[in-house]
Amino acid sequence: MLSAYRTVQCVLASLWLLPACPPPEELQSSGKRVAIIGAGTGGIATLKALFDLPEDVRKSWQVDLYDEREEIGGVWLPQPNPPPPPHLPVTPLYPALRTNTPHPTMTIPRFPFSPMTELYPHHWSVQKYHAAIASHFNLTSHIHLSHTVLNASYHPDSHWRLDLLANSTVHFTEYYDHLIVANGHNRYPHIPTWPGEGDWLTAGVGERRVLHSLWYRDPEYYANQTVFVLGNGASGRDMVLQVIEYADKVSRVVYHSYDNDTSRRPIVFPPIDGAEYKPRISHFTPSSIVFVDNTTIETSGPTTVLLGTGYDLLVPFLSTLSVTPSVDYSTTSLSTNLHYIRPLWRHLLALDPSLPTNALGFVGLPVWIANAPSDYAQGLFIAHAIADDSVLPSRESLFLELESEEKGLQEKGIDPFLNGHKFQGETKATDYQNGLVAYLRANSSIPLPYFLADGHEYVEPWRQRSREDTFLLRKGWLRAEELGIQDEFLRGAVTEEDWVSVMARLRDWELEQEEAEGPSHIADLPL
Repeated sequence: MLSAYRTVQCVLASLWLLPACPPPEELQSSGKRVAIIGAGTGGIATLKALFDLPEDVRKSWQVDLYDEREEIGGVWLPQPNPPPPPHLPVTPLYPALRTNTPHPTMTIPRFPFSPMTELYPHHWSVQKYHAAIASHFNLTSHIHLSHTVLNASYHPDSHWRLDLLANSTVHFTEYYDHLIVANGHNRYPHIPTWPGEGDWLTAGVGERRVLHSLWYRDPEYYANQTVFVLGNGASGRDMVLQVIEYADKVSRVVYHSYDNDTSRRPIVFPPIDGAEYKPRISHFTPSSIVFVDNTTIETSGPTTVLLGTGYDLLVPFLSTLSVTPSVDYSTTSLSTNLHYIRPLWRHLLALDPSLPTNALGFVGLPVWIANAPSDYAQGLFIAHAIADDSVLPSRESLFLELESEEKGLQEKGIDPFLNGHKFQGETKATDYQNGLVAYLRANSSIPLPYFLADGHEYVEPWRQRSREDTFLLRKGWLRAEELGIQDEFLRGAVTEEDWVSVMARLRDWELEQEEAEGPSHIADLPL
């Protein structure tokens, strides 16, 4: 924890009784100081990974995790009454949220969810899981809640300077050798605009609005409205599935607008029953919405366009990161074009020439991946890179690997500077995680945790198969819930191996039901 003496110094500095919160003497010692930003999946998994280093390696380290929220959980911690636009909620979490994959695939290694947790849990169970990690592994003393990072800047003499605000009242400064950014990427909404949108809103003032999913909470609000939902990702599908029960009681139609090119997604989602598919919006007129196939929907009465259009990739507190509309192969200083951060080696380590290659790490940037196991693998890699300077080759070699990866995507017709953090293809996410651990096995002088000591691949085959079978498992779980027999599958499941057996039994049972009765009429589960 922060020393009492340092805390007093920093509080006095915030009250202008000292000229500044002074850099710690520890910077001159052999002990490393590591700061993590974010107490969601990425931050908690990384904190666990750091303390999975051998004790003799990190016993003199100072590790602090900061989060602005009042509890652990990040995006899984509710904010039921978000501020209205343009003020940003701290989470997009809506009350009806459930996971879209079975929870055994969403865990850090060897630490399953608690017994009798429903296979597709509600958000509160996932938040409790995060808190359980911190409690079980004695990490809470390193976590500083209600602490906002106002600015993080790198100085060669004092390393990272973090300007912080504690409990919305006390300003102070801390210094670190290494910074790990794990603050998630669901905070800054990407809000597209279209020609004629302003005239459409003005013509229907009081009855029409365009709202990003960041502010979406209760589907009941949309009762008897005409609703257009944009996007076929998690939030877009969730909003369709929930709102369809309440929207326009006459026609029962919700329009679901998205690009139907499914060739690059690792999991292809089926159309949602009861929703009318539309392609992307082209433009608005004062009375209608026009789509790129030239079809037109006239809008009258209360109408809402809900945007499941994702988020801009920003880290406002990180002064080292520049925001620019153009990121390309010539970009060598740390930059974001709101879709992609460059230059990052393996989506992890900043290669900005002004920084040591292990000074700044990012956890949680990859999309279309199981976050908890991926975040743990990323955190473990960063931990080893901090502990053993020899793990990484030259900056030049790292740049060459980054460029090779980007050009490989480009050769497949994928813009690396738009989709570089999206893991497209069935095995990309698995290969990435296995590759991180394999690299450590080959290059780190520090032993890996005991559960990786036998040399097996990091992503066990059951994790990969369960993600591939996600629709079959989902149908089986919903069928079991409908019959009221879901607890029969859960009883006795305690260990990770037990939960693997639960999914295997459910998979086999659903196949038997489909052979006897046909596929379940329940097509989907809110994501």
